[in-house]
Amino acid sequence: MSNRLPRAQSLDMFQTAAKTFSIAVKDADEVAIDLTGKDMRMVVHDGQKPPVFKFQSEVITITGTGNDHADVIVDISMSATANAHWRWELWDITTTEGEAVLAHGAFKILPAVKGS
Repeated sequence: MSNRLPRAQSLDMFQTAAKTFSIAVKDADEVAIDLTGKDMRMVVHDGQKPPVFKFQSEVITITGTGNDHADVIVDISMSATANAHWRWELWDITTTEGEAVLAHGAFKILPAVKGS
């Protein structure tokens, strides 16, 4: 795998809602990565240096015809903060060289939609 980061992907969800994100995992050259046998963790943090941890999810299922998608569940308890503009990374935590970022980008929690 390349040591360059793949293209950033933006993930958006509504406050106090659960959502499953299907993340296409590709290398920096846009070639799909087979995730078979990988243990992964999605980490969400603010944009400060050093970043302040917000939450993580290890509820991840590998999908896609080439096993190149990671379906990540973000539950209601993780989406309590409205108007959040954070960052996320999907980490491969099984590599022998140490943990590696598989995918990354902006993570937004939008205000909940009020019923009429």
